[in-house]
Amino acid sequence: MFFCFMPQKNTYFAKTLVKFNGFHLRRKRWDFYLKLSSGFIWMGIDMIERLKRLKIAEKLPAIIVGCSIVMALGVGLSSYWRAASSLDQATDARFEAALSARQSSFTKYLTTIEQDLEIMSTNPLIADALENFEQAWDVFRDENPQSYLQRAYISGNPNGVGEKHLLDYANDGSYYSNVHRKYHPWIRTFLNERGYYDIFLFDMKGNVVYSVFKELDYATNVLSGQWKESDLGTVFKAVANAPGAGSIAFTDFRPYAPSADAPASFIARPVINSDGARVGVIAFQMPIGIINNFMQSAEGLGETGEMLLVGTDGLMRADSRLSETSTLLKTSVQNDALTSIFNGNQHATSSGSLSHVGHETRTYAEAVEFHGTRWAILAQISEDEVNEALVSMRNIMLAIALALIAAISAAGYFLARQISSPISATTDAMKELASGNTELDLQGKDRHDEIGDMTRAVEVFRQNAIERRELEAAQAEEQKAKERRTAEIEDLIKGFDDNMKQMLATVSAAAEEMEHTASAMTSTAETTNMKSTAVAAASEEASTNVQTVAGAAEELSSSIQEIRRQVSQSTQITQRATDTASDANNRIEGLSEAARQISEVVTLIQDVAEQTNLLALNATIEAARAGEAGKGFAVVASEVKELANQTARATEQISQQISAVQSSTNDAVTAIRDVTVTVAEISEISQAIAASIDQQQEATVEISTNVQQAAASSGEVAANITGVTAAANESASAATQVQSAAGELAGQADHLKAAVDEFLTKVRAA
Repeated sequence: MFFCFMPQKNTYFAKTLVKFNGFHLRRKRWDFYLKLSSGFIWMGIDMIERLKRLKIAEKLPAIIVGCSIVMALGVGLSSYWRAASSLDQATDARFEAALSARQSSFTKYLTTIEQDLEIMSTNPLIADALENFEQAWDVFRDENPQSYLQRAYISGNPNGVGEKHLLDYANDGSYYSNVHRKYHPWIRTFLNERGYYDIFLFDMKGNVVYSVFKELDYATNVLSGQWKESDLGTVFKAVANAPGAGSIAFTDFRPYAPSADAPASFIARPVINSDGARVGVIAFQMPIGIINNFMQSAEGLGETGEMLLVGTDGLMRADSRLSETSTLLKTSVQNDALTSIFNGNQHATSSGSLSHVGHETRTYAEAVEFHGTRWAILAQISEDEVNEALVSMRNIMLAIALALIAAISAAGYFLARQISSPISATTDAMKELASGNTELDLQGKDRHDEIGDMTRAVEVFRQNAIERRELEAAQAEEQKAKERRTAEIEDLIKGFDDNMKQMLATVSAAAEEMEHTASAMTSTAETTNMKSTAVAAASEEASTNVQTVAGAAEELSSSIQEIRRQVSQSTQITQRATDTASDANNRIEGLSEAARQISEVVTLIQDVAEQTNLLALNATIEAARAGEAGKGFAVVASEVKELANQTARATEQISQQISAVQSSTNDAVTAIRDVTVTVAEISEISQAIAASIDQQQEATVEISTNVQQAAASSGEVAANITGVTAAANESASAATQVQSAAGELAGQADHLKAAVDEFLTKVRAA
């Protein structure tokens, strides 16, 4: 999104509207329309889905009411849009006209200041005054003019602060005061009439030989004095040596120290005498009050509208009428219109930015150029005030639209009921007819519209339903007679069928029982034969396995004896390790004790070294007292002291090593103790293993005995199984013969049953 700023001669919209996605629209209002349109679209989609699920009796009123709402909204939004556009145009036209008029009048006023400066700089009276003030200044060459004049017209001035300009004569009898009394009243009157803050006269050496208000810059030198870097000094230097007699220098508003850091702006021009010679410089301090009056006029701006004068730094160059405190060089203004002006455009417009009082505003800007300084005049008004009339009109339109929607909805509902009620009655009649009720009184058969056609069609359905019901009753009576005749024949067949089935069932049951018994005998014989064979094989395998187990038991017994011997030997080795660890522990504890004794000796050596060092120090002091006679003794004492220091350092190192040995010894003692405890635990475990091995030896001997007895019993079982197998083979042969006879009997019974069933089926079919 960006703002389009174009010269004033171009079209209205090119200056005042925001470019958004290819359309020139006010950003805030476009967002509102976009959201509203999106809401209507989704609401329409939802209404269509809901209408699909409604009945005609509900759908027709809903469609009529919906159409009336859409029509009212369409007319209302169109009117609102046109009114908003007209209001925007009116507001833009009003503020652009006000801004243009204000910019024109302000530019004319700046031109007036230039004219005043030109008149004063070429006025012979000013040239004479400047020459006389310069001569009076030279009178003070033997003393400091600044101290004298500031004492006479500032500190010694009987008038209070802000009224120093009321003194015409200092009553000191000086030539300067006589000149001051002659020219000051006239220049002061000019200042009051024109509204300037101050007027200055400079000689060509940079001396401020005169000022109206007599502030701290009075009687100073702007080339070498305290204020040489001030804006007043800047304008003097700019025009004092300028080539043209009519050159003008101007500085923008900035804090000015001699005026207690109040904002100040200066404009200066050379003073020319009647001979055309340059005799000095005259400077005006710009009139803040008049500039404020230009900007603070509320004519045509409404309640929140205001005019602002802003510099390139974004700070105001005049006080705001909406602020109770001064905003000059204190309040910053930032918006797109201001940025556009300071980027070189002459006209600019923006909206949506916040003003210095917190309002969302619409801003119109015009550029002002004055002697190389660029300002922007802003006309601002809050969006709320711009839209106030639009909001009121919107509320009225909304009330009218709601009333129209209510009236159209009521009429539409009544009309829809006139259409939907007969349709609903016809629908109810069709439901009754579908449920079997033909005793209906259909209304509307005489109508000549589609509803009458529907009613007459339903009457045809009703007559068809009556005829179908009568035909179904006749068919039901005929079916009942046929069913009675069929039932009598069925009873006869059923009696014969029951008798035959009973006899055949008895024969079949006997045959099946014989067959089942024979099958059971055959199965039992085969099972006995297979199990006998399996038992014989299992007995032989068991006998073999028992012999194998017996051999394994003997090998297990031998292995347990060997394990017992190894465990016994391990127990002896563990005991020896325990004894060795205890002996090592005792030796290391002795080593720790020896290290402790060595540490005590080292401590003693350190004490001796310290005493030796102290004695050497005392000897050095005594040698120094003895003078030349004690120099040799002092050298010896110094060497003894150095030797004592070396001894102390050596013993310190020995002490550190012994401490390390003691620490390692303690760690070794702890480790050996842990080893001793671990070896003792291993010894206890070995003894437990030996006891368990003794128990396993006894169990193995018992297993070997039992296995030998099991081997003998397995041989006897194998001999008895052979006899059982022979008897089972004979039983299987007899059972096979019985099963064959039973199967033949069952086949004959089934053949007889099939013949009887075929006979009865033919009888039933006849």
